[in-house]
Amino acid sequence: MSIISTGSRVDTPYDIYLEVDNQKLGFMLNDIDGILGYRASLSEQVTPQFNTASYDYASVPIEVEIPVAYETWQGGCGFNSVEYEEAQSLTKYSFTRGVDASYAGKLYAGPDVVYHTTAAGSYNFFTSSYGVARDPNPQVKFYYAPSNGYVWAFGGQYLWYFTGGTWTQASLSFLSGYAITDIIDFNGTLFVAAMVTSTGAAIKYYYSTDYGATWTQSTLTNAEMSFFAIRGETSGSPYLWGVNVSGVVRSNVDGTNTGGAWSGAVALGDGLNDTVTGMIIGGNYIYVFKVNSIWRTDASDSLCVWDNTSNAERWYSRAGNGSRPFVWSDGNIYVQYGRRILQIDPNNNTQTVVWPPSAAQAGSEELDGRITGITGDSEWLYFSLINDKGVSYIMKGVPGTTNFHTLTYIQYPAIKGIGVFGAGLITDTNPYLLFGTDATGINAPSSYGYLGGFRLPKVGMLPDTDPDYAFDADYTQGQYVVGPWVDVGQAASSKLLNGARVLSTTANESSPTTISYVTDTTNYADTFIENVQKGDITGTVIGTATDDDASFRITTEVRFNKIRYILKMTRATPKNVASIDSVVLDTTIAPKRRRLFECDILIGDDLPLKGGGNSRYGAKLSENFLFNASDRLITLTDIFNRTYSVKMLNLRAAGVMARDGRDLQVYTVSFAQINQLTDLGDDLIYDVSAWNTGRIYS
Repeated sequence: MSIISTGSRVDTPYDIYLEVDNQKLGFMLNDIDGILGYRASLSEQVTPQFNTASYDYASVPIEVEIPVAYETWQGGCGFNSVEYEEAQSLTKYSFTRGVDASYAGKLYAGPDVVYHTTAAGSYNFFTSSYGVARDPNPQVKFYYAPSNGYVWAFGGQYLWYFTGGTWTQASLSFLSGYAITDIIDFNGTLFVAAMVTSTGAAIKYYYSTDYGATWTQSTLTNAEMSFFAIRGETSGSPYLWGVNVSGVVRSNVDGTNTGGAWSGAVALGDGLNDTVTGMIIGGNYIYVFKVNSIWRTDASDSLCVWDNTSNAERWYSRAGNGSRPFVWSDGNIYVQYGRRILQIDPNNNTQTVVWPPSAAQAGSEELDGRITGITGDSEWLYFSLINDKGVSYIMKGVPGTTNFHTLTYIQYPAIKGIGVFGAGLITDTNPYLLFGTDATGINAPSSYGYLGGFRLPKVGMLPDTDPDYAFDADYTQGQYVVGPWVDVGQAASSKLLNGARVLSTTANESSPTTISYVTDTTNYADTFIENVQKGDITGTVIGTATDDDASFRITTEVRFNKIRYILKMTRATPKNVASIDSVVLDTTIAPKRRRLFECDILIGDDLPLKGGGNSRYGAKLSENFLFNASDRLITLTDIFNRTYSVKMLNLRAAGVMARDGRDLQVYTVSFAQINQLTDLGDDLIYDVSAWNTGRIYS
């Protein structure tokens, strides 16, 4: 025990004073062997809590350490910050680059992206010839033609097909100023629609009856179609449907020049500032998507499903509203409008926004962008997104949940379309996702977009259990996971960062993981997007894990209100790379502490005062004052004449003592500080700096 001098006691008649509602009473304290009954301390940091759960992180005493553990990322991406108290909040994250967080309890390196070449060895696929009146960049689309087993791709002027492991340009191509808008396989005949890029007006379509070897332009009346769809395939009597740019749909049982005329028109809205961008069949209805509205028909009546003519979409001229409709395995239609993906239930005629799936994910710092492609397989819905900095992400998710994830990304150029194809179509073993880019952005191709893709794990297999899956090996940039801001329960209270832990599988020096942190006391939030564009996403490094169970301690004070983690996974090989099982930030709460006061107060008549004389407050008055003040705001003036606003915590009789022939009661009264009302004064100075400064300390 050490003795600390806090200054001289003030020469007042009473030891302490208590004041309630302008009634101020003085009290004497019990003195035992020269030690006065006045004790100051600090309040507890936290209230004891009872936890009935099994052993987990909550079993650690909260006042010692609070582990902030991330051990599953199934809550999804797009969360700038999370509420620590909310259930499953630590399963959410902001975004990843080159990391796949979609599998329960694991962080994997993302897929190994491969850029395809043409039969001539070139990377040039898609032209950027759209005119000013339309989207200035091509809409890249992919299509599987069952009649010949080819996968087709187009974007801009050129049409490509994939067979035998090679991409070959089709004999049908268009001059500059034209662009392909759709392709479909109907009764063994391929139909291709195209438009004039400066006006968006459709031209008469082309068709091929020999799997694309030769092409014929339609001479039929009303053959200026923008998009196609097939209705009635399950009935055995399918019809080819087409729509022109203003929204007039027609049907044909053949579509060739010798097969009969197009039917009478069914008008779906008008073309005044609302041109057609897409068409699809859902629930046996024909859906037509326009820039600002959605229509459907059963081949006779027309119905406006959704109208958004008042929408002020900030990417309006490039949003591509309605241009990527896709029917997923659940039978619903998914289509993009601006920064959102709509789910359309054709059976119940309802619409739901599925991306962003929650208000907390709207306006994501990195994933707020326009949708440029939608596709899917039996497990996931995939879509491509371009943020306002021009960075493209391919994402996967489960509609109706927040379980959406960033699968991979491309800094530049921009992804303008995606498609998923089953095993045997692109690779012999695995399903495959194709994407196409435009020719925009920093370090973009000179005039043509690229065609790329990557393997997907086989159905029912994990990335590390599929022997034919390849992981991203772009170790020059690394793969990142950016966590959300978290406040550990109280944003307004300070916390300390003590260290971090990383649990991995098959980690080693060639596959290390670096964990960093960013606190709200830095300017990182202000420069975040700029840093991301530079590839500098690391924050302040805590340590680098090169084995499966790594712990790092911090010996300097790192104080924060909010904090976020950043992982950098460096993977030098596309096979058998390490995965992350758990990330833990070890924190300690450091809230402002309040003073506690415990006083042994004497209650009696005619108590002798310090300077002589007797107290004018009788025992009954003093005792009633204490009991009546139990629920009031009290002003306490302590033995050093420091004044505090306090609340009484407890009052108990400590006993009765005899003094000078009288019985005195001793009450032990405890108070908790609410506010400090007087300045504590200057700190004690005991060195040469105190000399001749006009300060005298006794």
